[in-house]
Amino acid sequence: MNTTIDVLVIGGGAAGSAAALQLGRIRRSVVVIDGGEPRNAPAAHMHGYLGHDGRPPGEFLTTAHAELAAYGVDVVGGRVTGVVEDGDHLACTCENGDVYRARRVVLATGLTDVLPDIPGIAEHWGDRVIHCPWCHGWEVRDQRIAVTDTSGIGTHQALLFAQLSDDVTLIRNHDQPLTDDDAERLGLGGVRVEHRQATGVAEHSGALEVALEGGSITVDAVAVGPQFEPNASMVEALVDIGDHPSGMGRHVLANDLGQTSHPLISAAGNVLNLARTREAERREWDERYAGHDIAMFSGRPNAALLAEASHLQTGRALDVGCGEGADAIWLAKQGWDVTATDISAVAIDRARAAADEADVDPTFTAVDSVVDRPAPQAFDLVMLAFPALRRAPGLTSFPGIADAVAPDGRLLLIGHVHDEAALAEAAGHGFNPDDYLSVDDMITLLGGEFDVEVDEQRPQPRSPDGGHNHTDRVVVARRRTSCGQ
Repeated sequence: MNTTIDVLVIGGGAAGSAAALQLGRIRRSVVVIDGGEPRNAPAAHMHGYLGHDGRPPGEFLTTAHAELAAYGVDVVGGRVTGVVEDGDHLACTCENGDVYRARRVVLATGLTDVLPDIPGIAEHWGDRVIHCPWCHGWEVRDQRIAVTDTSGIGTHQALLFAQLSDDVTLIRNHDQPLTDDDAERLGLGGVRVEHRQATGVAEHSGALEVALEGGSITVDAVAVGPQFEPNASMVEALVDIGDHPSGMGRHVLANDLGQTSHPLISAAGNVLNLARTREAERREWDERYAGHDIAMFSGRPNAALLAEASHLQTGRALDVGCGEGADAIWLAKQGWDVTATDISAVAIDRARAAADEADVDPTFTAVDSVVDRPAPQAFDLVMLAFPALRRAPGLTSFPGIADAVAPDGRLLLIGHVHDEAALAEAAGHGFNPDDYLSVDDMITLLGGEFDVEVDEQRPQPRSPDGGHNHTDRVVVARRRTSCGQ
């Protein structure tokens, strides 16, 4: 069979079916080729998908494919084995010999979880061997959980699971040294650290026994960090595939619209997006700071901080995303008791060195405020200067940060006004402001517990040592002491 159509969608999971649904609704001729083996097939139920929480994966797909039929979309079982150029079309060959000539191809084949090479892990995968606290954490809440760290991101993973259980053990299955900051964070989170490597996992008396070098521990669930490999062999000669910046594996390279390096092929779902991790974010910021032999920023405190904090009575201050510490150092010089945090350990090291030179002693901590939220209502001043808080699900940390403001305390927000020139500059650095919470978003999230005292746009001219002219948005919000005050 040789059929010419508008669009061939390879993969009939959530991403592929959603794409096919919209294409069918605008009367494109669409065929979906689905191998019938979704990534979540080992799981009994799917979670975190609004409207479908708790449904078996197979049941969800049956419903999705029935909806496609209503718009004339054909769902065909099987696999695409090769895709080649055929004039202004793509010829897509299936394993049964059928060929579809498509004007466009949507690649929605997902990825394969490459599990750690530890005996017993694969046998229990999708049952009591899990990987994602958002997907599976509720089901193992309050249980004994072992996190096997084979790639260096286990600290982040263990701290997330520690929010679900008081009995979490981090097993470090690699030789990378544990930093002082990570050791402190794990200790504060109540996570035990096991430096003996795991050598196997086996069922024992209804639980899982994790064999260690010279011993074992018994747990109810084991969390692992797989490597991810895109299911893209049929198009690997046509599209670019590369390492994901998170270090979690490989993915199909595409822009924000899903357009790959081939003009006729788009991608959707996990084949291109490995679900950006906070660990990836940390690494990116570390690399950004480390790429500058000297300080990345001017070393001078922000003008808005000087204007808005000079008249305030000193107390406890929190600087979230402190960078190289100029603002925290200025606050300490004024007599504030300062806690300053940043996701980048490189930035924190530079901030500590600058504080030593200035002969002040703020508390600098390499901590991710998205995951490790500050103590509630503990600070008289909380500052966020140019915050980079992503809009990703489960990562909206701003309410937790705002909650750190004490009654009658102030929240100081400083952000760039993204006019046309600023947007062009941001694009040149690979930065899309729409990926992050705006100042307006944050004001909305404050709710009724705060009164906005200042909301102004202020020009910031080029500094003497270079840089760019900017207009900044400055907001000061005071937490009410009680309702209506």
